[in-house]
Amino acid sequence: QWACMQRNKRCVMAYLKHRAEEVMRMRWECGTSVMQQEQQDRLSAQELELANNYDRLLGEYMQEIGEDISMDMEPPRATHITVRVLKDLGEIATMDGSIRLDRNSEHYVRRYDVQHLIRQGYLEHMSK
Repeated sequence: QWACMQRNKRCVMAYLKHRAEEVMRMRWECGTSVMQQEQQDRLSAQELELANNYDRLLGEYMQEIGEDISMDMEPPRATHITVRVLKDLGEIATMDGSIRLDRNSEHYVRRYDVQHLIRQGYLEHMSK
């Protein structure tokens, strides 16, 4: 009986660890703390608290070092890229000025300005 309880306890702990890692992975994939409502609906109150605390700690760390480490998960090949707009976003401000992002339009922009929008699924990186 005791061995069975220990096994069940290990299984529950492994499941909880997996869920916590998924919450943190979502933060890195989105590049921002803003999760889509669909993702939030799948999380428990404790997992939402973990997401908020993790985002806060990561934000404090990036502010302390003066660098946004969540922008590029891989070294960029070019500073500018061509993107296609998948969802209307209206006008956004970039380092080169403001641009209007209407659905199905294509733009040549700095990777840094739009990387978070690509991760969130609003833009698609057009490969050459």
